[in-house]
Amino acid sequence: PVALPVTRPPPKPVARVDERTVGGGDVSGIVEKESEPGDGWRRGANIGLWLPRQIVEGLFLATGAAGSLIEDQQVVPRVRDMIDPPAGQIGAFPTALGETQNTFNVGVRMLARARNYGSSLRVGFGSYNDLVLESRLRVTSSAPLAMALGTQAFHQRRRQSFRGLGKQPATDPRNEFTGTERKARYRETRERWLLTYGVRPSNDVELFVSSSLQRRLIRDPRGTSSRALSTVFVPGSVRGPLEQSEFMYSELALRLDTRATRGGPSTGFLLEGYNGLSTGVIDTEGRFGRTGGRTAGFIKILKSSNILSPKIVLDGLYELDGEVPFYELPDQPDYRGVETRIDFVTAVASLDYRWAVGRYSAARLFVDLATAAPSVDRLNFRHLNWAGGFGLDLFSTGSPLGSAFVSVGPDGARLVVSLGSGDAFGDRQHR
Repeated sequence: PVALPVTRPPPKPVARVDERTVGGGDVSGIVEKESEPGDGWRRGANIGLWLPRQIVEGLFLATGAAGSLIEDQQVVPRVRDMIDPPAGQIGAFPTALGETQNTFNVGVRMLARARNYGSSLRVGFGSYNDLVLESRLRVTSSAPLAMALGTQAFHQRRRQSFRGLGKQPATDPRNEFTGTERKARYRETRERWLLTYGVRPSNDVELFVSSSLQRRLIRDPRGTSSRALSTVFVPGSVRGPLEQSEFMYSELALRLDTRATRGGPSTGFLLEGYNGLSTGVIDTEGRFGRTGGRTAGFIKILKSSNILSPKIVLDGLYELDGEVPFYELPDQPDYRGVETRIDFVTAVASLDYRWAVGRYSAARLFVDLATAAPSVDRLNFRHLNWAGGFGLDLFSTGSPLGSAFVSVGPDGARLVVSLGSGDAFGDRQHR
């Protein structure tokens, strides 16, 4: 046999390695990395986006873990069994409300149901100055129309803060300060007796008639304090003296809500308007009216469990006779920032993006804008208050059960945690 010659390909060139990298770093076989125009900008953007990227990744991890926990442990079915006991039985479940800058309040709510009758009793305690007692009774009927008749007895003690009127209280000429302090504190004790009637003429339309008698007692904080209401503001300059007042308030509200469910993410839209009259009774003089409304859309983004929700809320108060105490003025309860503003007219615009993370849980990203003015014609977009944040909701098939959110804005950061059956959207009388 004849031996054929063996041919081999020529050896490939080997990249020279910088000896300074041997033993002191990674050996890559590359003397210098190739550079392209714009590398500096990309590196700068990567550094600038590091924190937002970590936040987004953390949100997805947190919401995913919370959703898995709720699903695996059957949290909502167990809570639902407690808040909706079978006829003839009594259920009880814990309630909690925690908020930065306020006392943590914990308690219990007991419920009983018998056919078309229902009752609840709630007790919440945080401290001597943070106490809630509430009792409700309700009668429902489905023929000829769906209706509900309810009563409430309510007692609360709480500590409040007051910065003055307007969206910039520190510079508003209506506020007269005694010194450099711009935030006052006071104690509020209030009782409310409420009667409500609601009827649903169609699936999406609800009509509410309500009347309440509310008594308030405003006092300075216990002990001597440089932040007391009577110390921060010039005596006599604040609307409503530090004494007891009683007002009877009656309201008519109409609501159109096309959402399939009030608990989880659902498409549709909401439109609500209300008008009410408040009159001083017993030893209180004065009359004033309330009017306002809210509109919100719930828009599907890619799939029905992802909802983008823009919302606008407008609340107003107009004087009819006498001077209105400051604590009766609208105070922006829909604003989720640290400090709300008080005035005769307030407006809050919100944008929420909400997505389901489990069968009974959803997460949300939100941003709120708020403003206030002495009248509607003086509303403007200058010096808007704003806050943005992230939240997690817990709900059943028909109603919210609990929520937690954190918000950040120019006034600071706020964390709120709430557990218990929530009130209906826009329910002013039960606030």
